[in-house]
Amino acid sequence: MEGFSSASDALLRDGQKGVDALRAQLKDKKKQTREKKAQCGNPSCQQEETTGQALRACSRCHSIRYCSTQCQQSDWKNHKKSCTSFSDPPLCHLFDPKRKIAGCSYVEHPIFARGTQDGMGCWATPNGPVTCELARKPGNALMNLPSKGNTYDMMLNMMPGIPGSWFDIRLMVQNRTKGPMLLLGSEIVAVIKNSHREKFIGGIRDGETHLPAKELNGTATIAQPPSYVDLTTLNGKTLKEGGNIVKDKAQRTAYAAALIEEDACAILLQPAEHAILEVQFRLGGIQEVSREFHAWAMLDHFIVPCLPYSTTLNGPYRGISRRTDKDVQDSLINMRAPILHKDADTWYNDFVTRGERAHIASHFGEARANMLSSGGDMQAQMMQMLMGMALNKK
Repeated sequence: MEGFSSASDALLRDGQKGVDALRAQLKDKKKQTREKKAQCGNPSCQQEETTGQALRACSRCHSIRYCSTQCQQSDWKNHKKSCTSFSDPPLCHLFDPKRKIAGCSYVEHPIFARGTQDGMGCWATPNGPVTCELARKPGNALMNLPSKGNTYDMMLNMMPGIPGSWFDIRLMVQNRTKGPMLLLGSEIVAVIKNSHREKFIGGIRDGETHLPAKELNGTATIAQPPSYVDLTTLNGKTLKEGGNIVKDKAQRTAYAAALIEEDACAILLQPAEHAILEVQFRLGGIQEVSREFHAWAMLDHFIVPCLPYSTTLNGPYRGISRRTDKDVQDSLINMRAPILHKDADTWYNDFVTRGERAHIASHFGEARANMLSSGGDMQAQMMQMLMGMALNKK
């Protein structure tokens, strides 16, 4: 593999210019985040946050901050509706639906599904690559990279034209009730539009599970449980990076306390706490469903189940939402998050009408678009080299 290593190293060096441009963009993005100061949420005040004097968040929703108790109390009549309706997610730089990269026309993390039920709320945003391709393997992309020694896997990942299958989202869930709640990550489902059932079935995999469901309008259809679900962030703090738990002791402790059962991704949320999950569904696998916007178009809504938590509540929790026990069904809260199709269509319009590069440039910046363009050339060269190596082995 010595020839492979030297050739791949040369290709990587050729792409360094694009990487440097991307780093400059990320540096500018971090600078913008630092310079953006929080303001008091009271429209009659709007005092900026100062060093050593952080603004206080609304204790119930954490989606707005105030400079004083007086400002918060005087603004309550205006804020109450958004606080109780979950119109805005809690403030979190890792899940900011209002942030745009400098020079871009669209927000970086749009919300394409939103739901609330009995004091619980959720928001969903895309989590795939900037190319909008569905993944070819389920699981954490950074943990499942093909090794240099596995030529076949590398060829499979680089082969153009092979449609991906797995649709990846980030889901934020917040508890605005007065008691602890148990979020059932493994029980989350994506409800398929009945009109798209044939396309969905076209990409079916061996051993796949489908559940009977209904669209929000009552039409009978099917739903898809997640192929992969993982807790990544709790209360704005990153718990996992690249599929690994972070080294910070406090965050590791918080992760262990929140994750009640790993197999079911059952997460304990105290009042006002929020978590971000990475969730993947097998929605593609055919050419007609190979990009994120194809997958969003197939969906009617997500269902996100949770239960009031108590020490008497016992696992295992996988499958608990589908049990027929009356006590479970009576206490189960199913948040239904309708897909915001108009918002999704608007956000992906550049891709649909002008192509991949135009989409990347308008959403993630020219530096990223240029890097991806040079990366495509590198990928083609690498693919030719790998195919040559495979043929030489015969």
